[in-house]
Amino acid sequence: MARKKRVSIFNNYCNCSRYLKKSEENKTKNDKERLDSYYKRNYRDYFGYLEGTLKDKKEELTESEQGILDWLEKNK
Repeated sequence: MARKKRVSIFNNYCNCSRYLKKSEENKTKNDKERLDSYYKRNYRDYFGYLEGTLKDKKEELTESEQGILDWLEKNK
């Protein structure tokens, strides 16, 4: 009985470490997806509001203004 319990604990440990490794491998991808989702939910309306002003702007756009327009184009 004690031997079976030790083997079971070892198997559980191996499974956990496998899942942790897989989780660490996907962390960057998952973080990016969460951040993109956050931006889409919270900034789409605000950036959309700025879009009209930026498109009518006569001067050259700054890097951040151009980035906003690019983001809106990509996320429509």
